[in-house]
Amino acid sequence: MKLLIILFAFAHALTPKLCIHCKHFIGNAKPIFGKCALFSYKEEDDLVTGKVQETQYRYCSTARSSERLCGKKGKHYVSMDNFEAIY
Repeated sequence: MKLLIILFAFAHALTPKLCIHCKHFIGNAKPIFGKCALFSYKEEDDLVTGKVQETQYRYCSTARSSERLCGKKGKHYVSMDNFEAIY
């Protein structure tokens, strides 16, 4: 049993870190437009109308393409316990 657990952990470590399996993933109707909860930004408030801008999140594709953010290796990736539930 211990060997099976070790093999599963090893195989899981070798698989690519997909954003849709990360706990920071904010889903969308199309996963390709998913966003990352870690990389938020807020544009400046409108100085003409006084309207306060809502917090925005960067697309996962943007975060993964920038080594400054998450990068190709997914350095901020945190696996969900039950990622099968999103399919």
